[in-house]
Amino acid sequence: MTETNVSDPAVIDELARAAVQVREDASPEESQIQWGALWRVVLDLDRWFFVRDDSEVLRPGMVTFNGKSAVPVFTDIKRAIAFADGGRGGANKVFASPPAQMLTAAGQLTTAGVDLLVFNIEDAPFGAPPEVVQTLASDLARLNAQNAAQRSNMSLDPAEETILDRLAVIARDKPTENAAQSAMWREVFALDNWFFIPRGGAEQFNPYAITMDLGPAILAFSTPARAAHFAQSQNLENADQVLGMPAHAAAAALANFTAAGVKLVHFDPQNGAFTTRLEDLKAMLGYVTGEPA
Repeated sequence: MTETNVSDPAVIDELARAAVQVREDASPEESQIQWGALWRVVLDLDRWFFVRDDSEVLRPGMVTFNGKSAVPVFTDIKRAIAFADGGRGGANKVFASPPAQMLTAAGQLTTAGVDLLVFNIEDAPFGAPPEVVQTLASDLARLNAQNAAQRSNMSLDPAEETILDRLAVIARDKPTENAAQSAMWREVFALDNWFFIPRGGAEQFNPYAITMDLGPAILAFSTPARAAHFAQSQNLENADQVLGMPAHAAAAALANFTAAGVKLVHFDPQNGAFTTRLEDLKAMLGYVTGEPA
């Protein structure tokens, strides 16, 4: 079986530590961003891993964590096996379940006395009550659907703030904090499409570029409305023409422009406004998806 949505364990640990260590005096928005970045990754995994108990039915074992009854959940199989090898029956006790399937039993887990689902208990642990995690998953699914609809809507107000805009502000304020950068770029690569202002004929990918202080930069937009609005504000010809390209394909296509002397891509110049080097896109994609670059 091929895992289509995995994440580097180090990325999850880093996001978990950042969320758990959010200062008590942090703003509600900062706390929400840090925890939201973590849960978006964890809830979007294809599978969670568990270590079964000694009963005859397929049921996860329980432990005590911070004085509460908890089911250990692991975000990758290696962690689950390591936990099982610690006197819990070894690798044969490990099983996997899609998050949605496990969370349908959230109410039953609570009734059975489970206080917490605790993730990666031997590394960078974090957790929440089963029904809270179920609610987070439902909220995330609804949010993803809303975001997808908004991103493809040409009538969307280009100035309306999005989650990506807020993440860009946090990342800009904390340029050395990997968790903040990861949260922003994970959102960028989760976009169905990146949008560009096409120049020249339709037979080739030739997006509009500008000259910044750091050098030539291709402009990319998170919504078609933002691309069209920018083109109109600059009085560009055919300002209503917008080119959408799947995010992963766009990252690969943009890398080809380094040979022509273009070194940067600049996103949403009139909104979140953030920039990276074209040559870094492939590695960044691998980092946020957990797949080798």
